[in-house]
Amino acid sequence: MNICILGSGRGSNCQAILQAFQDQKEQNCKISAVFSDNEDARILNIANSHGIDAKYLPAGGSSSKLDPSLEKAWIEQIQSYNPDFLVLAGFMRILSPAFIHSFNENIINIHPSLLPSFKGLNAIQQAWEYGVKITGCTIHWVNSEIDSGKIIAQAPVRIMPTDTLELLQQKIQAAEQASCDLSSEILPALEDYLYEIAPSSWFIVEDEIKGLSQLIGYFNCKDNAISEISSLNEFSISESDFQFDELADRDWKESYKAHFSPWNYKSFHLIPSWERNNYIVPENDIYLYLDPGMAFGTGNHETTRMCVEFLIDHRIRFAKHETLIDLGCGSGILSLVAKRLGYAHILGVDNDPDAVRISNENALLNDISNGVNFKISDLSNMEIDNEKYDCIVANIQADILQLCCDQINLLAKDNSVIILSGILSKEIDEVIDTFLKNSSRLKNYKLKSNGEWSSVFIRLDKLEL
Repeated sequence: MNICILGSGRGSNCQAILQAFQDQKEQNCKISAVFSDNEDARILNIANSHGIDAKYLPAGGSSSKLDPSLEKAWIEQIQSYNPDFLVLAGFMRILSPAFIHSFNENIINIHPSLLPSFKGLNAIQQAWEYGVKITGCTIHWVNSEIDSGKIIAQAPVRIMPTDTLELLQQKIQAAEQASCDLSSEILPALEDYLYEIAPSSWFIVEDEIKGLSQLIGYFNCKDNAISEISSLNEFSISESDFQFDELADRDWKESYKAHFSPWNYKSFHLIPSWERNNYIVPENDIYLYLDPGMAFGTGNHETTRMCVEFLIDHRIRFAKHETLIDLGCGSGILSLVAKRLGYAHILGVDNDPDAVRISNENALLNDISNGVNFKISDLSNMEIDNEKYDCIVANIQADILQLCCDQINLLAKDNSVIILSGILSKEIDEVIDTFLKNSSRLKNYKLKSNGEWSSVFIRLDKLEL
């Protein structure tokens, strides 16, 4: 199998591909050439260092596409290597249908998001700004629409509360993590050094309670990590001080199962679908099977669990409530819990198509076909029609809840309840103040806290909770 790689930048994906071929000693595959539209691109240096033909070809102008007058030269140059496949590894030009057809559509792209979410440029930043809980990387076939070809493989990356945008970018592009403990003596000088060379692959993580610090770096292969470590010699840090962990083979589709176990609140049981034959539900109790896949929402996380508890605790009192909207539905867990509790008409919305797909799959898993609908929508620009809801549940995050306070209030009837979650305890007062200031109807509320997270149940009339 003969492969050519196209890239525009630093070549991290190219380096990882070449390293993988080297490590696995593939006899039937070879990289014949690397092409770039950027004469100074590091990807060309990487190709040269591996003894692979490195070709710069002008692409013309500042357009995001190859100049039509130069496209023929690109096709002819690449075809001279007679490739079976082309791999786009950070290639920043949109390919025309004619170009794609010239290679029998045997073109693969590496895109830094979990498609079909966050297509196009700045995908990592898009995911970060939308506040999703999981993003990652997709390998897919290229067709005439941007980032819309059939998906070959995906690798997820969880976005942690402590992540910065820069750290998230490193995590998504990484295949190797290197970490070592730091002494307090070298910490100030190392911080100054990293500040001077920023941006870099290194981050310092401090545990102020335990008084410990770690240097962590994310790299596309171990060789790159070792090379970067050599630049830290002046701080008396060497390769032997580091622990190396491979990240490339993470498979969330299976590994998430280790973090989702059956649990119950009162007589309501939430059960992983793969445990349905092992978990016995007591007679007359209520249950729900779930497979969250790559969506957020197993009920094991504190934010979701508190929402479930609020729904169960207050369902008896508000038995006449029939309609509910679930904003940021994730796996569909809260919508489906509400249906099991007797709500007649439920709408779940999420800006991630994968979440909506998984929510529908979980509905089918529980033989729920009527009364629950899921749709793709973004809360910040969701069309608010005349429909009002008895119950609004929003398990998102504090800044988005505050930003969308008016939209959430517009969805509420005069005697509705609103459940807000996904809020750090240190942010809960600010969120409550925002909602109270923006609506005179919001009078009474009740708080729940679990660990570092808090949720609030708001009643819109003056009845005691």
